[in-house]
Amino acid sequence: NVDICYRIPLKFYEAAEKGKHISEVLDIIPTIKSLIEKGSEIRTAFTHPQSSLETRPAESSYKRYGSMLEKIVGQLKLAERISAVDVHYVAEKMAETHLLSDILGNARAFFLQKFRCKKCGARYRRPPLTNTCVKCGGEIVQTVFRGAVEKYIELVEDILLKNIRNEYLRQRIMVAINNVKTTFEKEEKEQVSLEDFF
Repeated sequence: NVDICYRIPLKFYEAAEKGKHISEVLDIIPTIKSLIEKGSEIRTAFTHPQSSLETRPAESSYKRYGSMLEKIVGQLKLAERISAVDVHYVAEKMAETHLLSDILGNARAFFLQKFRCKKCGARYRRPPLTNTCVKCGGEIVQTVFRGAVEKYIELVEDILLKNIRNEYLRQRIMVAINNVKTTFEKEEKEQVSLEDFF
């Protein structure tokens, strides 16, 4: 059902406005199928002339944005401007498919991470108690850092949560955020020693 006309006739738009079924407007716009059925010569046409069918934007606007915050804000602003797009759906899909999975995946990686020696690169499942490499005495460092887990928390809280209507998704996000926050909360009090009680 590929149409082959240079201009779409006004009748087609009027029929679309009235909500007519596609079968009622097949005779208005010629298609490849109709030419084959009639036994006519197959010719093609298009409504928007192009020098090449492979042309695309030289640079994606997504690439022009720097941070993830700018990208998400830009995507939400675009969704708000297009009346055919549901902003809440866009926000929910961004949160569900990208940000929530990233937060949960990075949290899982953080808790299951291995440690490595800065000097010789030896890997450890758990860091030695001395926090130095058993092989060379070098410093042991993490392979996954706290920042990787927390990087989208503020973004999700500040921007996306107000646009999410799906209660299940909202609660999943809140549980994930609360888990990350309680794991990395700052200790305000110093630990009290037994000597303080004597």
